[in-house]
Parts: sequence; structure tokens; C-alpha cells
Amino acid sequence: MTIFSSKLPVSRLTPTAANINQPGESPQSSPRPAHLEKQKEAKFSELVPRYIALNQPHIDSSAPHPFHTRSTAERSNILSQNLRLKRQVAAPAQPTGEANSVIMAAISTMPSGGSYSVGPEARRALEDSIRISLRERRLIVTPTNEKPTFDTAATYLVFLKSILEYVNQAAKTGPSSYFSLRKFLVSGQRAGMHIWGRWKALGPGVACLIKEADLGINFTDPYAAKPGDFMKIFRSETVGKKETSQLAIYIGKDVRNGVAYIKYWSGNSPEGFSFKEEPMHGMRAIFSRITKLENIGNLQLLPKINDYLSRINMEEGRRHPKQGTTLSPINREDLTMEEALRQCGTVTRPPV
Repeated sequence: MTIFSSKLPVSRLTPTAANINQPGESPQSSPRPAHLEKQKEAKFSELVPRYIALNQPHIDSSAPHPFHTRSTAERSNILSQNLRLKRQVAAPAQPTGEANSVIMAAISTMPSGGSYSVGPEARRALEDSIRISLRERRLIVTPTNEKPTFDTAATYLVFLKSILEYVNQAAKTGPSSYFSLRKFLVSGQRAGMHIWGRWKALGPGVACLIKEADLGINFTDPYAAKPGDFMKIFRSETVGKKETSQLAIYIGKDVRNGVAYIKYWSGNSPEGFSFKEEPMHGMRAIFSRITKLENIGNLQLLPKINDYLSRINMEEGRRHPKQGTTLSPINREDLTMEEALRQCGTVTRPPV
């Protein structure tokens, strides 16, 4: 009686050194026939150029050295170049040039009316209007006229709305988006500290911010102003802690009965978000125009404190927020308009 039979050759059933696995070794497979290897190589050589043509159009598949025959380092460089090109095509173009038209468009999206206050309720309303969406990795600005506002708060909201698209795009591609976006939040910064602290500071706060971040130019001639320029109106001789001033956005000029008026938009008293007019004669103002939107990223590289703004906004004897030391008596020259113009690099007229 036949107990076991097989059609396999005896050489496959008989243990030999070639088909017995040593301890720890994986089973050995028989080599592929030569004609199958040639077919595989031919198919691979046919498909790779087609894949390259479909997915990497910048690579010339008819070059003397095809992609699949190059070294690992060369392949890596080609694929890295292809990835950079794809990102450049997918990413929106960065804004360049003047921001005046963008600022005017942002004003048209702002609420109208409300009320005016510089108290805690208005400051909390500003803080609540600016938040970060961690899920979407972007800054969100939602102004409201249901709570009071003030001049620096209203103009800061317009400023953020104007640069929002660029800031959010940079946050999505940057390595630390949350910490980058945090620099735009309002969280009780003292005058001269970070972005909001510079913006709200008495004296040439916005003008100093524009100069430090290389965003544009500051000037004093009202006849050279364009709609969308930021303007700091000084209504007192002194600059700093005891000054009387208002931050606004220039809208235009008007002449009635021989009197020239400047129209501006701001968080006004008592109307809140609104337009207002003021005679041009005798007005002292610093105009700030953003002409380099491509430098918006510099805002995240600013030093923590602008020493000049911090000094003129604090009372003598208080502790310096950066150095932890008591402030020395403020130099009276720091409180003059001449020094303010010098600190922010102000010119009379912007270049044409």
C-alpha cells in the first residue's frame, strides 16, 4: 500500500544544504526565471516615465539620464524641487505695495454706531473681538457695536482686518502658528509692549510701529494724505502721558465756505464707530502710510518693548516692565513734538 506519493522531484523532497533553513533564518524562495525578471524591468522602464510625465511635469523624462536611473541624492533633490514648485503654485501670492485700498475696504465691513468709552467694558469688548481658532489655525476678528469702543481699539480692528489674510496664510505654513498669532491678541499689554502696546501708546505709537517693522512711511503734510492713511491727531502741545490726542483713519478733504475740513473714521465720542470732520487749519498730525505689505511678517520679529514709547507713557518712579528697574526722571525733550517726529523717522511729504 502506498502511504505517500508526490509528483515533486526527489531533489525538492530530499533535505540539502540549499533548502534547509538555519535557526533564525527566513524561508528561502526560489529565484525568479530570467525571462520574468526581464519582463518586470521592461514594464518598470515603461511605467516610470509615464508616472513622471503625469505627476512631475517639470522633469524631462527624455533626458539622457532618466529619473529612475539617477542616484538617491539626485532623486531626493528633484523631488524636493518639485514639492517647492507645487507649494508656490498652491499658495496665494503675498500682498505687496500700499494697503490703502485694503484698509478702506476693511472700514466698509466695520459696524456703525455704538458708544464710546475707555473703561474696562470697552477693553474687554476689544479683547473678545480678537481670538484664535486653534482648529482652523487662524486669527478671527469680529467687531461689534453692542459694546463701547474707543479710537485705538477701532483702528486696530481695521488694521487687523486689513492684514488678516496674509497673517492667517503665514500661520498655516509656519512652524509655530499659535505663538505667532498670539502676538496680535489684546491681553493687557502696557504702552510700548508688543504690537497692541505700541498701537495704543500715547505719542507716535502707530508711527513708531510702522518704522520699526519697515511697513511704510510717516509724514506730516495733510495735503499729501490719501484715503486709508492712519493719522494721529495731537490736540495739545505736550507729547506723552499728559497729551490729548486721537488715532483715526484719513478719509478725505472737503472745503465749505472757504474752510478746509479733514474727514476721518475712528471710534469717536460719543458716536462710537463713525465718520467725523475737523477743520484742517491748526491741526497737528502724523500720517502713517503702509507701503510695504510684504513686510507684515516683521511684526512678529519686533523687540518686546519700544523704550521710547514705554518711557513717555509711564510716570516717574514706576518700574520698567523690561528691566525691572525704577524709571529715572523723564527728559523733557522726550515730550516734545520734535523728538516724537525724530523717533518715528517722519518726513514732511512722502516720496512720489
